[in-house]
Amino acid sequence: MSDAWIFTLKIIGIVLVSYLIGNVNFADIISHKKHKDIRSEGSGNPGTMNMLRTFGVKTAVATLILDVLKGAIPAVAGYFVIQIGPMYGMQASPSAPVWLGYYTPGIGKLGMLIGGVAAILGHVFPVFKKFKGGKGVATALGAFLAIDPIVALCTFSMGLIYLLIGKYGCVSSFICIILSSAAEITFAAVFGDNPAVIVLVAFVAILIVSLHHENIRRLIDGTENDSNLLRRAKAHRAKKAVQGEPASEQEETTRANSADASASESADREEER
Repeated sequence: MSDAWIFTLKIIGIVLVSYLIGNVNFADIISHKKHKDIRSEGSGNPGTMNMLRTFGVKTAVATLILDVLKGAIPAVAGYFVIQIGPMYGMQASPSAPVWLGYYTPGIGKLGMLIGGVAAILGHVFPVFKKFKGGKGVATALGAFLAIDPIVALCTFSMGLIYLLIGKYGCVSSFICIILSSAAEITFAAVFGDNPAVIVLVAFVAILIVSLHHENIRRLIDGTENDSNLLRRAKAHRAKKAVQGEPASEQEETTRANSADASASESADREEER
């Protein structure tokens, strides 16, 4: 079998396996383990924010980590399975530093992106859920984390800081994905990586932003939900306190925290995936 056929089979294999990995929705699995269906709770979205509101911080963090790994593992597998070298015109500049994710001189990022993008598509368009999935932010972040850890950690930190002081979850997602994509495109251009790297990174950014079209419309209309983490945590604590108090004390606590609880319930119905 020729090298070209082996190369093609490797790409087909990593795409199929990564797509199937992307189909695994950890929010669904964890919520079912807790005898609930996350798609019937809160906003109905199988994402980290809805898991936070329904099950608390520990469960939400576990969901986030698993979704990130769902993007990172296929990307790393793509690197090892698709060893792309100079014979395919995909040699990276030898001056590219290791911390940019080029790991081995002469091998670019295309293999990692093939695995990562396939996992993102599996999360967004899962065949086992009639192609109705999430918006792929955490999975994309995982792929970027595997490709360029320092860049991904910086953009994630910026998105998290915004979510602590700002209001909108979709803006935090845009900070993570758009900045990571811009950095990858810049590095690929500067260090002479394969043009397909630029195409795939741009595709990821455009796909995720387009999946937030309803959020963008609400931002323009001024009706987007408040997703500030500190306010949500306060509302969640108030709700848990109410549930644990006697009936007479519940009334007083409910009145005291009605504004926070109302804001949280309103956001539950339309929160992004």
